Amino acid sequence: MDKRYPNSTEPPGAAVTEAAERVVYVVARDLLPFERRSDEPSFEFMRLVWRDRRLFLACMALCILLSVAYALFAPQWFLAETVLAPIPQQDDASGLLNQLGNLSSLAGLARMDIGKDKVDVPLAVLQSKDFARSFIEDNNLLRVVLAKYWDGATGRWRTTIDGRTPDIRDAVRIFKRKILTVDEDKKTSLVTVSVEWKDPNTAAMWANQLVKRANDRLREEAISKAQTHIAYLQKALSATSAVAVQQALGQLLENETKNEMVARGNLEFAFRVIDDAHPPEEQDKPKRLVGIVLGILGGGIMGMLAVYLRHVFGMIRTNRFPAPRHSAA
Repeated sequence: MDKRYPNSTEPPGAAVTEAAERVVYVVARDLLPFERRSDEPSFEFMRLVWRDRRLFLACMALCILLSVAYALFAPQWFLAETVLAPIPQQDDASGLLNQLGNLSSLAGLARMDIGKDKVDVPLAVLQSKDFARSFIEDNNLLRVVLAKYWDGATGRWRTTIDGRTPDIRDAVRIFKRKILTVDEDKKTSLVTVSVEWKDPNTAAMWANQLVKRANDRLREEAISKAQTHIAYLQKALSATSAVAVQQALGQLLENETKNEMVARGNLEFAFRVIDDAHPPEEQDKPKRLVGIVLGILGGGIMGMLAVYLRHVFGMIRTNRFPAPRHSAA
């Protein structure tokens, strides 16, 4: 038993060997500002921030100044919304197929959608690229939507990032991505058409015009389809002498005539307007209060980061990181 360690059961020299192989790193306590000490609270980082408070406050002031400048001078965007209720376009001849029996193929030849509830068609029209394209072209909005690419001084288009001249495809993409939004509430089936633009009156006007154009377009398509069906049925009626076939064709002809009359007399053919779009009184973007709050928070974070980096770089520059040394226990 080792005389220096009377209570040890290890062979002599084992403790000395273990202690000799132990590596101890000695670092000055003032170089570890984030290490919690057992005899005092961990306020080292706050002391470090207070010591460099000018740098911290400068970063905060810069971020707040930038956020205020953005809130005051950024382009204002106004959001106009109109709420719609889709009108199901259902043929009244849903029961005629049973009456036609074997003659029901006539409806297929005439391409008649009997008994099908077509609620999704009006919504798809509002969201289609072709609808946006026709709205831009008919209202000469190409230069308005692509204003950032149009040079009024020279009367020429500026090239895009990929070096090409912008066209209607770019206008449609921007119009659908940044200007027009169509949302459907699955619970109530209500549709909200939102238009965001720099002028509140223009935003409200475009929203109402889009709904009117959608109703007009779908109504014209329904009238054209009914006329096509009527012409086909009249031709088929004059070409047959069978009484049963004439009765069935007469019923289909009556139904298509009724569909045409309904389409011509109903201005709100596909969408019933619940709330018209009105010019908004307040801007939607930029949100000034949110921007200023984010500027304050970002300034605080940037200020603490700057203080920390300055402290770390200062230690690196002055070579205040001591190398580890070996010591015997």
